[in-house]
Amino acid sequence: MTIFFTGEVPFSAFNTIFQFADKELPETTFNRMIIDWSNSSTKELMVYYISSNNQSLF
Repeated sequence: MTIFFTGEVPFSAFNTIFQFADKELPETTFNRMIIDWSNSSTKELMVYYISSNNQSLF
C-alpha cells in the first residue's frame, strides 16, 4: 500500500504515532509511505519512507 502526502511530513510528527526500531530518527521529511504487507504472518510490517524532494528512501 502506498500513501501519498500533499506536502513534506517531518519524521518527528510520526515519532509519537508509530514505534520505530531505530531510536534516532533522521531530521528530514518524506512525502510518500509504502507499507509492505508481505510478511504479515510475523505481525511486523516493513514501512518505507520516500522523499521525492530529497530523492531519499528510509
